[in-house]
Order: sequence, then C-alpha cells, then structure tokens
Amino acid sequence: MYKKSLRDASSTSKISFFPSKKGQLTIFIIIGILLILAVVLVFTLQSELATFKPEEVAPTEKGRVNTFISGCMETVGEDALFLLGLHGGYIEVPSTLAQDASQHLRLSPEEVVPYWAVGERTNVPTLSELKHELDRYIEANLRECVQSLQPFTESYTIVEKSPLTSNTQIIDNGVTFNVHWDVEIHNAADDVISEIINHVAESSIKLKKIHETAAAIIEAEMRELKLEDITQDLIALEHPDVPLAGIEFGCSTKTWKISKVKSSIQDLLRVNLAQLKVEGTDFIEYPKEFPYYENHYAWYVGNNLSAPGIDTQFHYDNSYPFTFDVTPRAGTSLRSGQLGGDGPLVSALCMQTWKFVYDVSYPVLVDVIDIENDYRFKMAFTVHLNNNLPDRSEYLPIQPTLYAATATDEEYCQERTIPMTVFSYELVENLKTGVYSREALENVELSFTCLRYGCDVAKTQYDFAGLGSVAGVRANFPYCAGGILRGEKDGYKENWERVLTIPNKQIELDLTPLFNFPASDIKFIEHDFDDLNSTTELEDDKTVLVQIKYTKPGESDPFHETSLAFSSALDEEFIAEQKLEFLGKADFTYYLDISVLNDDNNLIGGYKGEWEVDWESLVTANELTFHVVTDENANDNDLIELFTGLPTASSMVPVPELE
Repeated sequence: MYKKSLRDASSTSKISFFPSKKGQLTIFIIIGILLILAVVLVFTLQSELATFKPEEVAPTEKGRVNTFISGCMETVGEDALFLLGLHGGYIEVPSTLAQDASQHLRLSPEEVVPYWAVGERTNVPTLSELKHELDRYIEANLRECVQSLQPFTESYTIVEKSPLTSNTQIIDNGVTFNVHWDVEIHNAADDVISEIINHVAESSIKLKKIHETAAAIIEAEMRELKLEDITQDLIALEHPDVPLAGIEFGCSTKTWKISKVKSSIQDLLRVNLAQLKVEGTDFIEYPKEFPYYENHYAWYVGNNLSAPGIDTQFHYDNSYPFTFDVTPRAGTSLRSGQLGGDGPLVSALCMQTWKFVYDVSYPVLVDVIDIENDYRFKMAFTVHLNNNLPDRSEYLPIQPTLYAATATDEEYCQERTIPMTVFSYELVENLKTGVYSREALENVELSFTCLRYGCDVAKTQYDFAGLGSVAGVRANFPYCAGGILRGEKDGYKENWERVLTIPNKQIELDLTPLFNFPASDIKFIEHDFDDLNSTTELEDDKTVLVQIKYTKPGESDPFHETSLAFSSALDEEFIAEQKLEFLGKADFTYYLDISVLNDDNNLIGGYKGEWEVDWESLVTANELTFHVVTDENANDNDLIELFTGLPTASSMVPVPELE
C-alpha cells in the first residue's frame, strides 16, 4: 500500500519546466540575443580604448584655451573701438593729417581729431574704412595679447599654421570680430591638445548708427551752414561787448577793446553751442516756453535720422584755435564814428554810429555717444563767417593753436624787432593868416596798425635822450610794409602817418590843439525870415543842429569838423556833456551850418555862412550866441525860398557872438 501511494504521488506532483516544445524554443532565442549583445559590447569597448585621442582626455583644456583667445579678442577689439572714437575714425591718424595743423583739431600734445569738413571740402571716413582700421589693429595686436597672458604661456605653447586675418563686421546692433587663425595648442609635454581655426568675439557698441549720425551732421552742415547761422545770430545779439551796428545820441566816442570783443564771442560760442541737439537722437526736448531754442537748437539733419540710444554733444572751448578779424579798427580798439553830412537833418546832429564787419573761423568738436555703452566717438569740422555772412567758400584759414595765437594782436605785437624813433609835436598853423608854431609835445600815446593787427606802442617823453626841448620815444616795432602810426592825446586832434618799418627810421607826428566850448553855455536867437529885425530867443520845442568845418587853403576835404544837437527832447545830462570842438591857439575861419526844426521835425530855418573865430575871444568867452533865421509859417513853396535864400539872409543877421 505504501509503495503504491508513493508512486502515485510522485507521478501526480511532477514539475515540468518545458511543458511544450514551443516554450523551449522561445527561451533559447532570448539567451542567444543576450550572448550576441555581450560580444558586441566587448568589441566596442576594446575599439574605443584603442583609438582614444590625447585632447579628449581633458576636454576642459580646450575650453580654457578658447577662453584665453576670445578674451584677448574682446580686449583688443574694445581697444580698437576706443582709439577709433578718440581720433575721429582713425586708429592712428595718418601723417598727412597729423602733421598739417589746418586739417585737425589738437586737443592735447598727443591727441588730435581730424576735421571731417574744412571750408567746402569734406573728408568723412566710410564704414569700410572704419572696418579696415579695426582689422589692421586686431591683426597687429591679437597675437601679442595672447602671448603676453602669463597663465596661458605657463601651460601652453602655440604653433601657428596660418596667418592671422581679421574680418570685422559692423552690424546694426554692434560689432562682430571674426578672426581666421589656425593654431595648434601644445601642453607642457608638447602634446597637441587642441587645434583652433576660427575665432569670434562681439561688442555691443553701435558703431554703424554712430557713423550714420556723424555723417548726417556733416551733410547737413555743408547743406545748411547751421553752425555759421548760429554764429551770425550770436554776433547780432547786441551783446554790450560785441558791437555790430548801431546809432546812439552822444558826442563822446564809443570804444571797444578788440581783445574783449574776441573773448566775448568765444564765450558766446562756448555756452550756446553746447545747447545744440540733433533730432532723431536721444535728448530732452526743449520746453515749448522756449521756442527760440526749439527752433534754433533742435537740429533736423534730414534723411529721417533715427538713432535711439545715441546722443550728441557739440563743443567749442576758448583754448581752440580762433581766427578772428573785425574792421574797421583803430589800433587795438573799435570806435564809433560821429554822424555827419550836408543834409539839413543830419548836418549837425551829434550822434555816434558804428557798423563793423566780422570774419571768423573756428573748429567745433562733436561727441556722438552710445549711451548704453558709454562710448564716445569724436569728430570735428570748421565753421566760417565771412563779412558777417555764413560762407564756407572764402574764409580765414584755421591755423594750429600756437600759430593761430600769433595771428592775434598780442602775439603779432610781440614780434617787435625793428627799432624806430618817434617824435611828437604840437602844431598850430593857419596858412591864411600866416600863424605857425611847432613845439615838443610829451605824453602822446602811440599805437601802430598793420592790416588787421594793432599794437599799443608807448608814450613820448620830454627831454628824450637828453636832447632838451624834444619829446620822443624809441621803441621796437613789428615788421609791416604799410603800417599806420597814430598819435593821440587828450585836448589834441589825433594824427597819423603811414609808415614802412625800417630799422632806425625816425617819424614825426604833429598834433593840433583843440578847445572845447561847453554846449550848456550856448544860446540861440531867432530872426523872422520876413522881418530880420524881429528877434526872439529860441523856444524849447525846437531842435537845433550845429556843425562847423575848417578846410585848409587849397584842400577840398575838411581838416576839422564837429557838430552837436540841442532839443528839449534830449536829456539834460546828455546836452551838458556835449561840447563844440574848435581848433586851438590861433584864429580860424569856419563854415557854420545850422538847421532849425520845429516840433514836427520840419525844417523851418537855420544859418549858413563863414565865421571867423578869434582865439582870444573864444578862450575867454563865457557865452556863445548863435543867430538863426526862421520862418515858422512857411509852406512848401516858402521852404524852397527859405533854403535858397538862407545864405543871403544869414549874412544880414549878426555873426555868432562870444561874450
């Protein structure tokens, strides 16, 4: 029983791993695939171990080398851009521009900015020329930069397999530095760890937009003469130290020192040009309450310029070259002239007039700025005013700072190398009466003018060189082929001589004494044209113009003339300052011309005729009375009769009386 049970149990509980032939086949396939994969993996690993390259042992070394080279490219590229902006588009200013001071603005002994425009000629570097400058600098300096890096040279050596060539790209939003330089990098064991062929670095400086803005400024300036217009406006502002044209009541000559006029114009340019901005760039617009600035200092340069992130700054500094001339001049000063003439309304009006003509040439420096990168690109151009008008065709050339300074009065006058002697005399002469007196006159102020330059010389001294009754001075003069030597002294009529400066030449200046009779001691008596015996004292509502002239015998032009005006409309202080100027120390015969106007400024009379003035009576007189003929009720026909008959009527009334 036992055996049967055991046999039965074993037959019923038997376990079969391969219940069928189909299952056995599947297992063998899986095992085969695994064996094949294992064999492939072994062979692959053996192949990789056999072909592994040295540079792949440490891939971080290649990255480190690339970092060194790209870092140098950025440094050299940024240096190139800086120098390009410093020198107006040149890394190194060409000798033709650097050695010609009329072609550049020198900011320091080492720094020059070439002019992009001088007169009518322009010299604007193109973008391709800027690219060439950058490429040359990179090719000349990248190798040295890499080789000078101590961490690099301590670990690696370079084997160059090709020349270093740069191909810079100036694009809209920056500059890309591309360098082709095939180099092998060796480690300390002289193993090749890398071979690098092409290198790239970038700068975000907007050089293309900067160049576009700068070129647009030059094009607009050549087209519009914008800076010349501003200069013209500043001179015409009627600044008290910059006279242009005007008229003013007064018998006292107005004077302006030319050196002060020059420095005042420079100050005006320095302050006002800094306000100029270019439309289309980033700047704070002028408030509408300042329409003058909005219209004159916000400059539309055309071409629909759009330069966001770009700013412009215009500069003029008093240290810049400034070629300047103003005429007419009297030595180192400008002077007004006294209004005169033969017309009845102006023949005796005491009035100062002036009109001056300016020639100005100077440079302007412009900074075009990339605001985000704080990058400045400098360029310069010249500005020219000729005969008060904007004109780039004819201009005073701008010379270097040192040479330009010698073109000023002060520097010209320092070149005094020609000794000459000047004697001064008081001359009293009347050829008609035979009076003649000539004596030494000391303390005469001498000035010398040559073309547009004027020099103060010295004062003559009495007993000059121990010669006794002699007044003179010995001084050095600058060379001039046709200068004017002028002598002045209070109480004397100015005189001048044309002089060719020759060593040891002697010049004599004769000054005629003057006598001033105060206007406050002058009165007028009216005689009725229809009844010359009917007289009244001049009424306050009338204006009287007085002019006297003295002409030497045989000459046509007056040697001396003076005038003054009387009117209730004039300020009393002004009238009190007026004086009637006579030749002194002798009797002289003057032509007297008086015009009388009513309160409507219509001519109603006057006096015309010769007047012989006795010197002794003049110098001792306390009062001077003029007699005039008037016709207050005259119509147009009567005025014609009055004008034609005035000389005859004047001869029938008393001559001026000195009492």
